[in-house]
Amino acid sequence: MTRSDHPQLSVGFPVYNAERYLAQALDSILDQTFSDFELILSDNASTDSTGEICRDYAARDRRVRYLRNPENIGGARNQVQVVSLATAPYFKWAHHDDLCAPDMFERCLVPLAEHPEVILAYPLTRVIDAEGQVTMDYRDELHLLPGAPHDRLRAYLDSVFLDSKDLFTALHGVFRTEALRRTRLIGSYASSDRVFMAEVVLLGRCYEVPHRLFYKRMHPNSSVGLYPSERQRMAWYNPTGRKDLRSIAWKHLVEYHRAIRHIGLPALETLQCHAVLSRWVRWNFRQLVRERHFLPTDLQLLLQR
Repeated sequence: MTRSDHPQLSVGFPVYNAERYLAQALDSILDQTFSDFELILSDNASTDSTGEICRDYAARDRRVRYLRNPENIGGARNQVQVVSLATAPYFKWAHHDDLCAPDMFERCLVPLAEHPEVILAYPLTRVIDAEGQVTMDYRDELHLLPGAPHDRLRAYLDSVFLDSKDLFTALHGVFRTEALRRTRLIGSYASSDRVFMAEVVLLGRCYEVPHRLFYKRMHPNSSVGLYPSERQRMAWYNPTGRKDLRSIAWKHLVEYHRAIRHIGLPALETLQCHAVLSRWVRWNFRQLVRERHFLPTDLQLLLQR
């Protein structure tokens, strides 16, 4: 299929050593009922057959753009890179082991077109295993969170921390590209997606499409399976950076406060958002206390921008 010079949707596909599931994931994207998109494959210096598979798809479908990094720049920077390469007014991240229902793009674009205040539309999720069998249903519960930004932040923190949500499948929905670029995107530290989603919630509203259209694959070779600890995930996010940060909870607290400042809300609203973070401090108080001994040696890294 030919690629439009002005596609409506950019699909950013950061990828690394993904040969097992890559073709399935690409087929589920290229077979969408909505076809006016570009697919940006950013290969993070894979050492398996990922590059060959990507080049084959790029040769067969002009909507596919393939780029290969000369070295592994880390998972976080590769996710940011595909956003910088996007040319369309809407953007979606995709990953090699997940699948999309054929009408996912079409259904997610409808609320974005109908509701200008919505900056992210995402579907309900089905979790699948290594063989593609459904293991559970999942939802992020970020649908049109009410009120001012500080109210939305409070509701977000309640949903994430009180209900122990950790999959963040809303990240795989469709964003307004302009709004997405107003955030700091994915940071080069473990669990930065939690902070990123807080920025999204502060910036605008999210719409949950009431259909199970996204299939999140959980398997031993996923990033979560390969890097179960916070410190291991830090290496995945940023392989060339320091990996000995021990004040992880303090890092998250610093980044939440930075997220609030970054959005640039009115002064009173900014103060109210900072006050909401006292809830996070209460829920993580024990870990913050445990990490206090490491703060002097980690302080410089904590304060890095």
